[in-house]
Amino acid sequence: MQLIRKSCLIVIIAIISTMLNGCQSMPKEADVQIPAEQAALADSALDDNNAHIRITAVQKLTDQTALTKVAKHSGDLNVRIAAVERLTDQAALARVALFDNDAYVRIAAVKRLTDQPALANVALDDKDAHLRSAALEKLTDQTEIASVAFYSKEKALRITAVQKLTDQAALANVALEDNDVSVRIAAVKKLTEQETLTRVALRDRDAYVRLAAVQKLTDQEVLAKVAVNDKDAYVRGTAVKNLIDREVLAKVAEKARDLNVRKAAEEKLANQ
Repeated sequence: MQLIRKSCLIVIIAIISTMLNGCQSMPKEADVQIPAEQAALADSALDDNNAHIRITAVQKLTDQTALTKVAKHSGDLNVRIAAVERLTDQAALARVALFDNDAYVRIAAVKRLTDQPALANVALDDKDAHLRSAALEKLTDQTEIASVAFYSKEKALRITAVQKLTDQAALANVALEDNDVSVRIAAVKKLTEQETLTRVALRDRDAYVRLAAVQKLTDQEVLAKVAVNDKDAYVRGTAVKNLIDREVLAKVAEKARDLNVRKAAEEKLANQ
């Protein structure tokens, strides 16, 4: 987990560096030439005293720089939303989604945002739970989904992120490291890699997590260890049910201290 955190930190630093370099190379708003007609509409959207005229002006805007200016500077919530709904510039949408002080404006930006690191930032840091969920729902990049699964402070959001994960290494880290039982179980249910399932089945401190791992294990020797040694009777019984190897069943029938486990192993042997 420490390695992943260091890797994520390196990625974050790289993203910030890229953004800063991009900002240095990007022209300032005042330096960008907006067509005269679009500039006049932007001024109306920002300054007119009539709310209807302000909205109408925004609806006629097509220039992305003009729309960005209105989305950033308008004091009218509805005007900012109308501007955001016409924006396609991902950098501008990201700024609105991350920094606008109104949740309705930010959600309008999230709905149009496809930039994966920006969506991950919203999912991790926005103060509004609905916005965090909406941003996570739009995430498709496994690295960014993993960052939410690792670092979100919200259990429900981590579980949702885990359910979107397919990367086995990321799932393994959650299954082994998360401090919440429900999150670890969600990760175990998505795991297919037997080595990690073995570690969980043998070492997790919670019986329900171990049970989830045992239900997906196929390694007969590991199942035998669980059947003989696990602290929980139901986990031991489930391990026996998954045993099919006669030699291993015979060892369990001989070595298990749990009478029910021995009987279950003997019955499986008799029925083979």
